[in-house]
Amino acid sequence: MSEKKKRRLSHSFAAKATAFTVAVIMLCITALSTVGVVVMFAAEVYNSSREANKYEIYSRTAYNDCYTIMNLLSNSDFSENRVDEYIKYSNIGKVRSESANPDYPVYERVRGEVDERFVYTFYWYIEYTADGEIDAFRSILNGYDNNDYNPENVYSVTLGVSTDLFESDDYFWYGLLIDVLYDFRFIVYPIGIIAFATAMLCITFLLISAGRRRESAGITPTLLTRVPFEVPSLALAGLFAAGIVMLDSAGGIFQTMVIASVWFMFLCVGLLFWLMSLALRIKLGVLVKYTVVYFILNGIWRGMKFIGRCIATAVKALPLIWKTVAILAAVTVIEFFTIFFTYYETDILLIWWFIGKIIISVVIIYVAIMLHRLKAGGRKIADGDLGYKINTDPLILDLKEHGEDLNRIGEGMNNAVEERLRSERMKTELITNVSHDIKTPLTSIINYSDLISREECDNENIREYARVLHNQSERMKRLIEDLVEASKASSGNIEIVLGKCDAGVMISQMSGEYEQRLAEAGLELVCTAPETEIFIMADGRRIWRVFDNLMGNARKYALRGTRVYVSLEAVGDDAVFTFKNISREPLALDASELTERFVRGDKSRNTEGNGLGLSIAKSLIELQGGKFNITVDGDLFKVTLTFPTIKE
Repeated sequence: MSEKKKRRLSHSFAAKATAFTVAVIMLCITALSTVGVVVMFAAEVYNSSREANKYEIYSRTAYNDCYTIMNLLSNSDFSENRVDEYIKYSNIGKVRSESANPDYPVYERVRGEVDERFVYTFYWYIEYTADGEIDAFRSILNGYDNNDYNPENVYSVTLGVSTDLFESDDYFWYGLLIDVLYDFRFIVYPIGIIAFATAMLCITFLLISAGRRRESAGITPTLLTRVPFEVPSLALAGLFAAGIVMLDSAGGIFQTMVIASVWFMFLCVGLLFWLMSLALRIKLGVLVKYTVVYFILNGIWRGMKFIGRCIATAVKALPLIWKTVAILAAVTVIEFFTIFFTYYETDILLIWWFIGKIIISVVIIYVAIMLHRLKAGGRKIADGDLGYKINTDPLILDLKEHGEDLNRIGEGMNNAVEERLRSERMKTELITNVSHDIKTPLTSIINYSDLISREECDNENIREYARVLHNQSERMKRLIEDLVEASKASSGNIEIVLGKCDAGVMISQMSGEYEQRLAEAGLELVCTAPETEIFIMADGRRIWRVFDNLMGNARKYALRGTRVYVSLEAVGDDAVFTFKNISREPLALDASELTERFVRGDKSRNTEGNGLGLSIAKSLIELQGGKFNITVDGDLFKVTLTFPTIKE
């Protein structure tokens, strides 16, 4: 069967109605088979004959009939017509009453052919009062013996059951029941099993198809789905209880069987509706939601949440100091009443004291842990981990607010840093782009100024103008190149190739390169280096750019007639280069300001330079993993370069 056919079958109302009807019928048959099996074992159908069972079950009805007849005969206004009326529509074939007392009435009737297998005689012993009136009838169940009872006080009634029974009394129905039990005593098992299996199959189909309709592809709720589940459950329980009450008040076997059959059929119908409702609620996920218990508990929970929110709002509005005061006051009040009501019972007082200390200890430990978490988070943010987030879920009240504030501080600082970096990148890109655009016309200016200076001209002024134009163009070119290099160095967008360098050799090379230049400027170069080799990891070309800048600054800004000191020494695991000179002009700036862009020691700006050299030098040293430090002491200008040393 295809999926489409299965869906159609489960969505078909006719299929559901058919399965429902078959399920009810099969459940009734199953119940009837079960009751039949129980009755068969109780009646010992498998251990005794049909006649023996009939004799036994007829004897109970015969006893009741004989007792009724005896009471009718012993009445003071005795009339045979009353007895005749009683047995007129029954299956009693003959009746005969006997007594040794001639004063007691004798009754005998033969109404038809009697089945000799079912003839019963019952004896009663008559007890009289002091006035000679009948007081009671005592049944003689174990048989009659003249030696035990006074014959004149013994009364007997003999009753025979007719051969042909008709539907009038319990003889017929009991006989029919016995016949049915014996006729079906072996086939009741397969019938019951087949009926039960069919019922389970139909119930399974009904549970699967519950909520499915032809016009809808999903599960469709019904109006009864929103009815609390306790309503159908109580209705089913009420139907069950009503059936028990009716069966208890039933008169005869026929009435009992009819009531039981009708009741069980309605019970099966109610049970199937209940099961389908249960399956539909489970499919929709509303089994618990649509119950009175859930409604009550949910209402209580909402009320508690509302009260809790009100208390939390009130507590939240209080300052931390007043919150602390309120908590201490509440604890004090609780302790007071605890002591007041239990001071005469030391054991109970100690128990409450112990519980209180446990609660207070837990609260204090919790607050301490949360404060430690806040402290650790604040320290991480203070150390520069701006992306760190404090988990505020376990925090409460002011602790939670403080944690959220710390998170917002980190976010704000992180946003500020990102904005600063973005601004720096934009500046670098702007400088690079603008410098590139300026270089093209500047190159033309330099070239043409050089050509003009080379031309023969009698006008000395024109030659001077051409020379100034060429010098200033070259200076502007150097400024643009320094500006681009400073931007790249500060942003790290510059290629650094680290290699093993001998620091002592670098000092020697620098001495040979700049000794003559400094001497021409009236300065004496003094270089010192240890005899042992010191190796560092650096980019030789970039570090030489730094040395060139520092020595160039010394040549331009140092006081004539003074010395320029350059030294190399090993300090622990570091190699330290030191450059010192006496400034020609007073140094009115802070040492940290000298490494800013476009800052020059010469405030008059009469000397060459653009204020980018030290900024570039610092960035290049830091990109190589070194440290760049400037110290100003009066007119003493000192620069130290520090690099980690490496072993050979």
